[in-house]
Amino acid sequence: MEEDAMEFGRAFTFAFEDADWLKKIGIAALVMLIPVVGTIIVLGWGLEITRRVINNDPQPLPDWSNFGEFLFKGFKAFVVSFAYVLPIILISVCGQLGMGFAITAAADGSNSDAAAGIVSLVMFCLICLISLFGLAAGFILPAAHGNLAATGELGTAFRFNEVLGLVRAAPGPYLMV
Repeated sequence: MEEDAMEFGRAFTFAFEDADWLKKIGIAALVMLIPVVGTIIVLGWGLEITRRVINNDPQPLPDWSNFGEFLFKGFKAFVVSFAYVLPIILISVCGQLGMGFAITAAADGSNSDAAAGIVSLVMFCLICLISLFGLAAGFILPAAHGNLAATGELGTAFRFNEVLGLVRAAPGPYLMV
């Protein structure tokens, strides 16, 4: 039990064990300034860090010698993230469209108070649903990214039973992440 607690603590300190940690993290910060592509590259860099941590690599922070590899890995991680949050996006779009139709109908009809009440109730329910899906995605997505990092294969992130099994086996670490 003591050893597990030390490993969780190491998750917050391993980066500082690298002699060039400041340079590597500084480059990551600068790369993040590149619109859209920078975020994807840093996502790929983070996936490589995850892979190295899974494999107990003594130097988990990779150097920045291969932007193309990080872009490719980051794009895979982006696809996984997008797929996992797609239900949230679809519910949001449907809610916005429904709200637009309801507002239009309310403006044309005489029961605008009733329509406004229905719109408010539906939006409240959708916000609750979106919040639940968001919490679930935030809880499960690190396990999906971990599978992707461990194998490098996009399909492993979509083995939902396996991903959920990882979360069920160790909910504490995934909750921390």
